[in-house]
Amino acid sequence: MARNIDTDRIQGSQGDVWLKTPYVGLVTIKSISYSEDVKNKKGEPYTGTPFFKYLVETDEGEKRKTEIVFWRPKQADDAKKADGKLYKIKKFYDNCEVPSELKGEMWLEAIIGKQCNMVLQIQEKVLELAKPPKIIANPNYWFSSNKEQPIDGMTMDKLTKRISEEEMKAFHKLCDDYNNSEVTEEKTKSIVANKDFDEQVPTEHDDLPDSTEIF
Repeated sequence: MARNIDTDRIQGSQGDVWLKTPYVGLVTIKSISYSEDVKNKKGEPYTGTPFFKYLVETDEGEKRKTEIVFWRPKQADDAKKADGKLYKIKKFYDNCEVPSELKGEMWLEAIIGKQCNMVLQIQEKVLELAKPPKIIANPNYWFSSNKEQPIDGMTMDKLTKRISEEEMKAFHKLCDDYNNSEVTEEKTKSIVANKDFDEQVPTEHDDLPDSTEIF
């Protein structure tokens, strides 16, 4: 006797396709999460720079997903840096046409289901605390526009942000040190210093499904 069993949810759990290449075009915001809800592997609250993280899905061609992060002001930020972070978040919400009359969490959550045009770079990153050290490439939010305003003029060199020669040399030095001796976290941090990655999502978020390991 045939059983009428719906397997969409089971199959869908394995069916997400993660973005691994640069993207310019329409996206839909699927969800939002908060740094306040993040815990480390020991179950302790995250104490780094606060952030909002969004799951977005591309709307052109084969649908693909990725996660983007917006950093929020922290206590050590000066007024200029704090205002810059807030402006970037507000501009994103304006481009998604989230009603400005909403406040608090209602405003934050109202972005779910909204659309905008977005530029997603592929950005290389050294995981200096990984053992062994490695370089990965992740999609990274660059900027967005209203869904009625197409983004033109993007070339591949603009859409791919590679680590510098200096960072590559530091990475090879890190690998040599790892292979030749036991490397402490303090020593590792002193070898690789990249200001673009001063503020990182907690370590356990570096191996996201859309990460491509290069080395």
